[in-house]
Amino acid sequence: MHNENFYDVLRQRKLVLEDKIQFLEKYSNLIPDLRFKVSKQRGKERYYYKNKLSDEYKYISNAEEIHRLLVIYYAQKALIPLKRELSHINRILEKNTEEEIQSLINRNSDKKNSLLKPDALEICDDLYTKMWLSEKYEPKGFSPRTPKIYSLSGKRARSKSEASIINCLEARNVPYYYEYPIYIDGIYYHPDFRILRIRDRKVIFWEHWGSMDDPEYVAEQLRKLEEYKKVGIELGKNLFVTMESRLHPLNIKIINKFIDDFLV
Repeated sequence: MHNENFYDVLRQRKLVLEDKIQFLEKYSNLIPDLRFKVSKQRGKERYYYKNKLSDEYKYISNAEEIHRLLVIYYAQKALIPLKRELSHINRILEKNTEEEIQSLINRNSDKKNSLLKPDALEICDDLYTKMWLSEKYEPKGFSPRTPKIYSLSGKRARSKSEASIINCLEARNVPYYYEYPIYIDGIYYHPDFRILRIRDRKVIFWEHWGSMDDPEYVAEQLRKLEEYKKVGIELGKNLFVTMESRLHPLNIKIINKFIDDFLV
């Protein structure tokens, strides 16, 4: 394997790990440092839990609550190997974290696992999307001289074309962030759209180049492509571009065709 391809894989794996860790931490933080145990009294299994703020284990009997606590418990356990793999990114290709997590579950008692659904640490598309969209970030902001252009939902955009893209994404229920910041070599960049492709849960970036008649503008966009490659964002892989000029403006048909081809 060539070094360039090797590092491409490493960067992609890093993005996957960060998404998993972010999702599991939201479960894990519901009850920090959860402890869980099962005992048998008079022939019946009894379930207990505690956290770092509790001195004693508390008894629980409701099956749904037991299952909820087990999901949190295993989310916390799963975070350990995931974070270790992320911290040793140069060894990612030598490890299989998913097998380690499954092995961890398999090593625990049947009593614990009997109430844990097989897909407990997985998540449905709707909830995954809500979790993905819950991230807070600092928007780029607008200068006083920037024209006030808004989408149908009231979101401000930098151009009528980008407002149209927002309208189409929202009409098609495609989750996105507008001008989400990316830190590269001490500088923040703001790709136009950071999008979750739900069918494979892959993050896609969409840049719209709206001034193709301007050579300086085009040169700047090409320079940014080189910067994006440093963090694993590459044209044709997880970055796609639409363009327009005065004689060839963007239209709704082009936007929806792009969404059909790459985002749904």
